[in-house]
Amino acid sequence: MTIQFPDRSNHDGQLPAAGLVALVAKATESTNFYDSTYDWNRSRATALGIPFCAYHFLHNHDVPAQAAWAFQHVGSTPLMLDWETTTSGEKPDIAAATAFIGAYRALGGVLHLAYLPRWYWQQIGSPDLRPLAAMGISIVSSNYTSYSDTGPGWAPYGGVTPAIWQYSGTPDWNAYRGTPEQLRALFNGTPPPQPQEDSMQVIIRSRQTGWVGVADFIHRRHIASIQEWKTLEARLGATLDVDEAQLDWYGVDVQAPGEPLVLTDEVKAEITAAAKAGAPTHDELVAAAEEGANRAEDS
Repeated sequence: MTIQFPDRSNHDGQLPAAGLVALVAKATESTNFYDSTYDWNRSRATALGIPFCAYHFLHNHDVPAQAAWAFQHVGSTPLMLDWETTTSGEKPDIAAATAFIGAYRALGGVLHLAYLPRWYWQQIGSPDLRPLAAMGISIVSSNYTSYSDTGPGWAPYGGVTPAIWQYSGTPDWNAYRGTPEQLRALFNGTPPPQPQEDSMQVIIRSRQTGWVGVADFIHRRHIASIQEWKTLEARLGATLDVDEAQLDWYGVDVQAPGEPLVLTDEVKAEITAAAKAGAPTHDELVAAAEEGANRAEDS
């Protein structure tokens, strides 16, 4: 399922209520700007009972003061960091963004999203974004083109895959591959609810250390939650790609509770492609998963 929703600021007109499933709205900028339409947008989302997220437009100076200014106006409402070139030409870097996130959270704020277009990411030196992912930050991309579930706005950069794609800028419209409740969980940084038919478990065995772990596996996207992957990374002492399971490193299998080990067609195709590149075969991975399951039972 893919949902589409707008983000708004004082530059936009009033929202139509029909069909609105979620909303993001500008709240603050720098250390002294408060958007005059923010309260109205937040109240509209509250009245409709839809997921809502504020955003702060980051500048490259007085970062702790910016965090305090945003928290003063946003409070417990989830916040997204809008991270791009400012109207005065400032280019906040990854250090400024990380400092804002830390300062804002220290005040008690909820921040789990950063709008960071690929073009701007390239302008600031194409930094590794995996440290942000380790902080629980998901990336919002922008690429203004026609939307599709396989379109360019979903392409990874900086070692992470965007969670949201802003695909239109006149006005701003975003896409999220999930349900409104899953989006609400993303805004709040809580584990998203997964329908039983869309989620199974992955048994992962490190071929290097022998460590065995289990993570939730989402068929549609072929990845576990970033939080699950980061837990596995810490235990394995290695880096996992959150897009692909790195099948040349890890034995992977999917097991429904109380049922025999089974692989989806999508995962079989991934394993076949990996095997052609010299990775373990499908049978080797199944054997590794079964061995891992047996070790887990014996431990």
